[in-house]
Amino acid sequence: MDFPELKNGTWLLALSGGPDSAALYHRMRAEGVSFACAHVNYHVRPEADEEEEFVKQMCAADGIACHTADAVLADGENFEASAREFRYEFFAETVRKYGYAGILTGHQEDDLLETYIMQKEKDLIPETYGISPRSRYHGIPLVRPLLDCTKKQLQEYCDRNGWSYRIDSSNASDRYTRNRIRHTVLKELTEEERQALRQEIEQKNDALQKQRDKAAGLISGGKCALQAYRETEEDVRLLVLFELYRRAGIYGYSRRYFRETDAVICAKNDFLLEVRDRELASDHEYFFLIPVSEPYEHVYETMTCVEHGFYRIADSGKTTEAVHITEEDLPVTVRTPRDGDAIRMRYGTKKIARFFIDRHIPLYQRRTWPVVTDRNGKVILLPGLGCSVDHYSTKDNIYVIQSNNTEENICGKTTTLKKY
Repeated sequence: MDFPELKNGTWLLALSGGPDSAALYHRMRAEGVSFACAHVNYHVRPEADEEEEFVKQMCAADGIACHTADAVLADGENFEASAREFRYEFFAETVRKYGYAGILTGHQEDDLLETYIMQKEKDLIPETYGISPRSRYHGIPLVRPLLDCTKKQLQEYCDRNGWSYRIDSSNASDRYTRNRIRHTVLKELTEEERQALRQEIEQKNDALQKQRDKAAGLISGGKCALQAYRETEEDVRLLVLFELYRRAGIYGYSRRYFRETDAVICAKNDFLLEVRDRELASDHEYFFLIPVSEPYEHVYETMTCVEHGFYRIADSGKTTEAVHITEEDLPVTVRTPRDGDAIRMRYGTKKIARFFIDRHIPLYQRRTWPVVTDRNGKVILLPGLGCSVDHYSTKDNIYVIQSNNTEENICGKTTTLKKY
């Protein structure tokens, strides 16, 4: 078996009780691999409790530790995804708690081919085509030693040796996509067609790795340069997006979605696109994912030096950041911009929206740029533009400085905020 890492430490084997995991159980025992087992009971089938008892007795007979969990999930359209998430979170928690080396699963060739066919049907950009023999789940090694075996071979392996297993009755239903593919597509494949599909997966993964390496080279500090992005081929561009999203823990978007996003990036220097609880933003030179920014409104009875995520109040700064505050102005409010905001300057009234356009302020910064108002709500300072005509002075100034904290907020990049 070409998995030398299995000889080190004790592993956690996912044991459902079916022929695949039962074959893995006995194969690992024969190979001398040290392992414990984990079983999840979803309680959605009448035989679920009996299967759990079967697994427990199987492990007890061989003196192998068995960890079990009860999952209470809604048996609906997203049951498979919810069950998988619960299952792997339980495995990961158990590995961390007991110090196991990693997770072992009984995925086999049929699973690999089914996954690849599903990926093609959904037009997904995957981390790997099919299933990888080795991967990681939240940093924990995940090994699948049986991908070279078919489901039929594993069942026959158990039968020849007289090893018991259980058949999941839900596998007979076409309710789930994977079952439909198994019964209608995979079942019809000849041995030659299966091998050709395996070869196709291998070739695609080789090409994917080369493209992924090129895409990773375009990302630095969670950002990608617009010009470099536009100069590369489409497949690599889509992988840049996939990698940015992956680093932020965002999965499940189709190739079509990435193509639509790619069209925006190639056409515009300034954009702001919603991506679940994130936003894909640009500063005219780079694009990156950032958390969604919420409006803020802070009221100050006295003006003291403080720091906020999008601005700081200081006793020194640039002329365009200075404002003269009197008792009549207090309390002063620092808030995000609003429609219709304007400030009266020496040369006339200036709309704040016009300032953003004239100065080419990126869209994502416009929503969080600090606006300073007096007790009556009149705008008296817009950092970068200056103060109102009646709040200028050469002394006793306070400075409100806009903080471009992009570097600290880029998703997937950890940076310590500078404190003032």
